[in-house]
Formats: sequence, C-alpha cells, structure tokens
Amino acid sequence: MKLFLRILTGSFSIALTVAIFLSILIIAEMKSWTYLWLYVPLFLVNYEIEKINLKKKKQTGSYKYRRYTGLYD
Repeated sequence: MKLFLRILTGSFSIALTVAIFLSILIIAEMKSWTYLWLYVPLFLVNYEIEKINLKKKKQTGSYKYRRYTGLYD
C-alpha cells in the first residue's frame, strides 16, 4: 500500500496534470464542452495528491527547516 501511494503521489501527479490540461485543450479545439464535467473528478484527485505531496515535503524537509521549526530531534 505504501509503495502504491508513493507511485501515485510521485510522477503520476505530474502526468495527471499534463493529461488533464492536454485533454482540455483537445476539448476546446473540438468545441464539445459537454464532456468537460468528466474531468472534474480528475481535478479533485489531483488536488488531493498535491495536498499529500505538500505534507510529505513538510515532513521530510531540509535540516535547516526542521531545526528552525522545531521538527528536528
């Protein structure tokens, strides 16, 4: 499960972001805005993944960050 989350929150979020924006550009070119609501769940998933990534970055910050914020033991 941890490996799955690590893969999901790693390069997958970047790929998901690129895929969302490319698909929106394609939809805009085709002018079929009726399918745009299909991408709303993808935006929500990407937002949750980015929140997890921010939490990870705060936990595994640099030595200076951990020392000055009191996280360093």
